[in-house]
Amino acid sequence: NTAGNTMAFNDALVLTQNVTLTDTGGTGVSFGGTVDSDGTPRTLTIAAGSGDVSFGGAVGATAALGELILSSAHDVAVNATVTAAGVTQTTGTGTTTINATVTATGATGISLTNAALSQNAGLVATGAAPLSVTTTTGAIMMAGGTSSATGSGAVSYTAATSAALASLVTSGNVSLTAGNGAIADANGTATNVAAS
Repeated sequence: NTAGNTMAFNDALVLTQNVTLTDTGGTGVSFGGTVDSDGTPRTLTIAAGSGDVSFGGAVGATAALGELILSSAHDVAVNATVTAAGVTQTTGTGTTTINATVTATGATGISLTNAALSQNAGLVATGAAPLSVTTTTGAIMMAGGTSSATGSGAVSYTAATSAALASLVTSGNVSLTAGNGAIADANGTATNVAAS
């Protein structure tokens, strides 16, 4: 818990219990190294308030996390792969930028909510787990060639304004909403939505 200085973890971390990091000063939380469980899936909860959160090292690559939960943040940058049973961002006031693949292996799936979202890498939820992306004031921008995929779980993209979408894949349902804007094709001639 910090009210003044940035929480910067530059070395490799191994979680031996469930951990909650709370930033009440708006200075942010950053991970420069890897983050893993100790063999038992552990939950990492981050409440960054008005601060930013960044992941520079792989999360869960050696031993997956249980749940990765971001309960508050401004900007969020995922610059290395993330593997957890579930990945949830419940709210935010900035932009979430996905620059590396995020994989959820459990029933929680992936649920990301921020003011805006930029997706430059894949989102993967296995089995029947759902995958949802929501923006509260801005756009959802998927880069061409990126994908969001589940086994049979529902895929939902809900943008407050516009949405540029690439590939969405599931054997379940797909829901697309652009509240105050257009839904644009970011995938060229490739398939945008594959569902059954």
